[in-house]
Amino acid sequence: DPINFFGFSREELTMAVEEAAMAQTYVAAHLYTAAAITRAVECGVWCVEHASVVDTEAAQAIVKAGAITVPTLIIFEGLKREGAQLGLSPVSVDKIDDVRLYGHRSLEILRDAGITMGYGTDLLGPLHRLQSEEFLLRGEVLSAREVIRSATLDAAKVLRMEGKIGCISPGAFADLVVVKGDPLKNLALLTEQGRHMPLIVKGGQLVKNELAA
Repeated sequence: DPINFFGFSREELTMAVEEAAMAQTYVAAHLYTAAAITRAVECGVWCVEHASVVDTEAAQAIVKAGAITVPTLIIFEGLKREGAQLGLSPVSVDKIDDVRLYGHRSLEILRDAGITMGYGTDLLGPLHRLQSEEFLLRGEVLSAREVIRSATLDAAKVLRMEGKIGCISPGAFADLVVVKGDPLKNLALLTEQGRHMPLIVKGGQLVKNELAA
């Protein structure tokens, strides 16, 4: 369906938000256009996934609602490169540019509005290997510090797990990586599925250890 189609009525959105609140959680929604974003956050949606074609007015609606976002530039880059091989129709492949070409501008708008941007993707199947390339795409617009924060402190905020993940502090889960080099100078060190990470610790347990004894 065209990206400017609305999937749910306002009543349905409001009901979903109410049900989520009763379950002590929130609603995240896949939203691309400015109109869809504005409409959703006005109905109480708290997390805007994609936000690919956001504009300044929609960004202000996000701010007013106290909502957050999770941009996902790598999804559209991956589908543009490999979508046809994975079975997408020519029409679907052509439609990818309707959102892909706005990716960098969307980051600028969200950043300038002061909106929290978490880090995540919904890449599927063989495209999952591309997930960390999001660091590079965001790094073309944002500082390395901003990009890394999106995958740590800000991602924790998206999951409402501040103080537990995305940080190194007493009481947090011991999820740690050692990077061979300085990612603040080279975000590519965070790509290639951990190739540049000789040590990975999850929940205090070693998952990978290539450090010399």
